[in-house]
Amino acid sequence: MSINTAVAVLNAASGETTLQAVMELIGKTNKSRTRNEIIKPLIKYNLIKMTIPDKPSSSKQKYIATQKGINTLKGIKLNKSS
Repeated sequence: MSINTAVAVLNAASGETTLQAVMELIGKTNKSRTRNEIIKPLIKYNLIKMTIPDKPSSSKQKYIATQKGINTLKGIKLNKSS
């Protein structure tokens, strides 16, 4: 996953976002690949979290940035503007 992809997903997850919205944002069409290659690593590093952690594949599942994710995003934006 590229930094640009991670930043785009973190931006989207600043408010709740769905897997479908993430896929559209980054131009992916395969749900399982997007979940495995993009969503799971961001969850692993505690940058985003699931709104329904007990049901990872729920059609109602959404993702939201954690405080660590928000802080990381702010740091990236500050570095770009410097």
